[in-house]
Amino acid sequence: MTAPTAGALLAEESGVSFAGSGTATVVGAGSAEGTVRLLDNTTAALDNPAEGTGAEVTADVVSEISNTITRARQTIGNDGMFVSSKNIAENVAEQFVGDNARPIYDRVGNMVGKISEDGTKIARYTSIEKLDAYINLENKPTGGNLHIRWLK
Repeated sequence: MTAPTAGALLAEESGVSFAGSGTATVVGAGSAEGTVRLLDNTTAALDNPAEGTGAEVTADVVSEISNTITRARQTIGNDGMFVSSKNIAENVAEQFVGDNARPIYDRVGNMVGKISEDGTKIARYTSIEKLDAYINLENKPTGGNLHIRWLK
C-alpha cells in the first residue's frame, strides 16, 4: 500500500479516513474508535514518503495511537510499554496533554515537556535522546506514570 496524501480516503483498504490535514479516523471495524490527530511530521511523511519518516497511516497506526493514549489515561502507578516508532510516541504525548498544553522548560530554557491546560497530565521529553529513550506520561488523577519506549 502506498502512502496517500493527507486528504485521501482509505476506508475501503485500511479502515482509515482523513478529515482534513493531520486527522485520521477509524471508520471500519477495528480495535480503535474515535479520532486521533497526527503530528505534522506524520502528515509530511504521508505527502512525501521519501522526505518524511516513510510512515503510512493505516488502521494499525491509528489503533496503536488510540490504544496507547487509552493506556496512558488508565495507568495507575508506574508502568512502561513499547510502541512501533518515536513518531507514534510523540503523537501519543501530544494528544495525551491536549491542544492547549503549555510547555515546560528546564533551568536553561530548553523545552522538556508539556502540561495540560488543567494541570492534570504531563508529557516529559527529558529522556528522548538517551540510549534507552522514552517519553514519560504522568496522569495526576490516577497517579499513573507511563514510560513509552519505541523500537529502533
